[in-house]
Amino acid sequence: MIYDRYMRFKLVLQSDSCNIVSMEFSHTERGCGDFSFQFAQYVGITKADIVKVYLFNNDNSFYCGVVRSVPIPGSTAKGFTYSGLGFNDYLGRVSAENLAYASKTLAYIVGDVIDKIVVLKTNILKLAGNLVLPAITVTFLTINYASVTAVLDALLNIANSSGQLYVYGVDQDGYFFFRPRSSTVVATLTVGKTGDYGIPSYEPSDEQEQTTTLFVLRDDGTYLDLVHSALNNDIFEQTVKAPVLSDIDIMVWARGKLFAAEQGTRSATVEWKVKTDLPTLLVADGVLRIVSDIPPSTLVTVIQAAWGDGNWGDNLWGGNQNLGVTLCDVLDVKEVTYRISTSGVARSISLGAVPLRVEDMVARIDGRLTSLEVAVGV
Repeated sequence: MIYDRYMRFKLVLQSDSCNIVSMEFSHTERGCGDFSFQFAQYVGITKADIVKVYLFNNDNSFYCGVVRSVPIPGSTAKGFTYSGLGFNDYLGRVSAENLAYASKTLAYIVGDVIDKIVVLKTNILKLAGNLVLPAITVTFLTINYASVTAVLDALLNIANSSGQLYVYGVDQDGYFFFRPRSSTVVATLTVGKTGDYGIPSYEPSDEQEQTTTLFVLRDDGTYLDLVHSALNNDIFEQTVKAPVLSDIDIMVWARGKLFAAEQGTRSATVEWKVKTDLPTLLVADGVLRIVSDIPPSTLVTVIQAAWGDGNWGDNLWGGNQNLGVTLCDVLDVKEVTYRISTSGVARSISLGAVPLRVEDMVARIDGRLTSLEVAVGV
């Protein structure tokens, strides 16, 4: 690793005052996103420091990122703000140069790019078990000084051609991953209920348009072929330029790109409070099931027997086991933003097709968010 020094933040509850004013950090489908920490006074954090966040009594890291911005001495700004980005940002900051592959599997190519470029140039770590790719062989691929993000995006579309969505990025422990997107129900939230799995409201929308036709061009701009979707009667055509692949591989790439665009368009943002006695890390993967007993019924009534189907997120149903509840939606978790202040801790969760960034209510907790533990080189 380039930097062997990082700051460890551990938030606990106690009765006295705290130097921390607020913390915010996010998880996208590509792992840890951006963060912003505000303090009442200067703290020993400098640019390029690595920060890790641990919430309350959970010993697992909730976030890992690198500092990009620090306050300037003499500033009259209220509070002292330190901000930065998750390790996935490194993937767009480094380039892969002079790499060529012929008749190699996706798993081989991804592993080779991570070994030869990412691990050597960045703080990102590799764990073989985090690379789970479909058995697809690429006929020919040339990489000439392209960003690693561009390379991985191309390989992601090829992986998606298998008929299953894939994701890649860097997790909260700094490890790269490339794997199928999970369809596991991570929790069942009940609208209008109090308790650990209750949410105050649910207002989904469906505004995104699905692509119906791709005009596929080679890297040199010459026309190759069309790829059509059979899912929509509306028209939404796009022109895409493929990476440097063989014509056969380009069409595989294009089908995977269109498959990703054909997925559901419903989206929503919900607020779900964080338990302080045993906080659970929620990242942008899996799905949330939303139920409600508020009339009128929106889609379908679920009878009590359905609670035992083994797919309700570890029996997390918010205390609601009525004979009849309204099943509102089952949507992918696309982005999770944690907001922490002296008022409390909350998660703002973006679901479905369009990652939304909106301000949310902060769920109040008993006691004050008070203590910040900072250690160097832990």
